Amino acid sequence: MNDSFNTTIRGSLKDWYFPVIAGILSLIMGVFLFIIPQANYAQYILFYGIVFIIAGLLRLVFSFQNRRIINGWGWYLIYGMLILDLGIYLTVYVGKSAVLIIGLTALLRSITMLGTAIDLKRHEHYHWGRIATWSVAGIIFSVLLILNPASAGIPINFVMALYFISIGIAAILLSGEYRKVNQHHYIMRKLMRKLDEDI
Repeated sequence: MNDSFNTTIRGSLKDWYFPVIAGILSLIMGVFLFIIPQANYAQYILFYGIVFIIAGLLRLVFSFQNRRIINGWGWYLIYGMLILDLGIYLTVYVGKSAVLIIGLTALLRSITMLGTAIDLKRHEHYHWGRIATWSVAGIIFSVLLILNPASAGIPINFVMALYFISIGIAAILLSGEYRKVNQHHYIMRKLMRKLDEDI
């Protein structure tokens, strides 16, 4: 397995829109957390777990579908499994440690997104910085959750909302970069076919 998160993409990606689905779900959850009263956030832990489960499943399917296209696809598989497992844990266990588990899951998801952004930089993608910026924001809000923001007087649902919004935006931007990769490979195939015809 390569030591990079996303390394080399050798062709058109299947299911490039999966990050959009996960991103939209995260944005919806973020807006929802802004709306609900602070005292009620714990009642919706099941929904946080479901969002993580969907994100983990999408990452697992994406990695498996693109195992012959992405060099280092195993990282997607590993992190997808971890996010999925933590999401399942949240749906079956609602206790005092739930916020800590949400924070750890959020941190893992944000770090993998940042790793992907760094790999996009290595391949000279122009908008990698936007994904990295929102991923770093997700890391900051994840760390705040782990440190328990309530002890500093910061509403937990407010921090969770900012995390879900930042990682949702990062996921949508990432999907846009994947789409550009597919467009690039499509153009290259078209040019190669034209060259073959001319020869």
